[in-house]
Amino acid sequence: MRIKSKDMPLILALLENPTATQQELKDAIKEFADHTWDVSNISRKLTKFFDPEDGIMNGVQATFNLSLLNLELHGFVVELEDDAWNRNYDIIHQLVILHPYASYMNKIYGHKNGVYLQFYVPKKSDVGLYIARLLDYLITAKVVKEYDWIKDLDFVISSSGSLGVWDPWTSYWDVDFDKLEHVLNTVYEPIFIPKRRSVLHKLKDYDMAVIRELSKNLRRSQIEIMESLFGDLKGEEGYDPYRNVRDKFPKSKQSLSRKIQWIEDFGFIKSKWLMFDREKFGLLNQILFVMDRDEIGLAALVKSIELEVEAKGMTTKGEYTKKNKILPYPCNVSVNSDKIVLWLYLQPLDLLKFSDLFTSRFQGVEIYILGVDPKAYYFNNVNFDSDTRQWKTQPVYVYDEILYQLKEILEMGAIRISDPLV
Repeated sequence: MRIKSKDMPLILALLENPTATQQELKDAIKEFADHTWDVSNISRKLTKFFDPEDGIMNGVQATFNLSLLNLELHGFVVELEDDAWNRNYDIIHQLVILHPYASYMNKIYGHKNGVYLQFYVPKKSDVGLYIARLLDYLITAKVVKEYDWIKDLDFVISSSGSLGVWDPWTSYWDVDFDKLEHVLNTVYEPIFIPKRRSVLHKLKDYDMAVIRELSKNLRRSQIEIMESLFGDLKGEEGYDPYRNVRDKFPKSKQSLSRKIQWIEDFGFIKSKWLMFDREKFGLLNQILFVMDRDEIGLAALVKSIELEVEAKGMTTKGEYTKKNKILPYPCNVSVNSDKIVLWLYLQPLDLLKFSDLFTSRFQGVEIYILGVDPKAYYFNNVNFDSDTRQWKTQPVYVYDEILYQLKEILEMGAIRISDPLV
């Protein structure tokens, strides 16, 4: 599907509220269109936008409040041994498939060549340490050269981007780097990152199942979610995460509706990210910046994502004025006590400009270009022990069995990639 200027009012309305109903989108479109859109037209357009084969959007991603779930995010920058690089990559991929707390994997090129891994790790547990031990074993096995462990990451802010600076005819993003540099070098008050107390002890299998389904795509209908909760799950290659708990689930649509509303109202979802088809919006690069944390720099980075300026765009009304972020690209910021981790989608010609900008503003900057075949894993409800209402952290669950299978793979020399969670 080619993006047309007449589609921009609906795209801009979606950007404002990625999970808006068709009626809500109809009302929001009035800001950008010189005529009223009817709901049937919006419905047809949304079907085309989110078409899995030829659409321009890949769904709506949720960023969850991990502290409520007693989880934290751990990242590993893993450099692979050069000899048999593809084989070593497949072995790391197998590690990620085997590990129940894996959330993301992608190739990286730049400061190190290898892979970037992310895991949801239960707080105050040894799960992160056991992941590190598995990587240590792969160092002795000459699969991994070295790795950096980025512990205890907290989500700070994300943005779906601002399309007022994007030209649908040329697919060019007109970023004002002078304003961006000014904001990044302005002194702002340090930001406060609130942490909410865990409510894991109050949750049940049904809560975890619904959170898992929401992690797939927030624009899925409740009918689709019901089919996943109670269907045969053929789309997941036979993997059934609800096999042992499905009989506990309430089977009414009303129960599901109330549960989704409760999850939203309680604050489990911190942000909603409209996922563009990168290529169709000219966002051919996904970059990972890892920088030393400084409070003034972090506050300025957050301001660049929050602050808006007037910019010109084009819709069926002709030229319009729209407020856009100083940093208009889709992005996500996480931090720990030592590091700032920035994910940034951008057009290739801006990579050097951003590299210069961040290396001059921050210390210890590492820049990675991410690959085009990321592996994103659904929130894994199977890790939850409903009897104790705690996460499973036993060594046999997060280390022993995985190590045994990795050793078997290395000894047998046969790697069988079967990835049902992606």
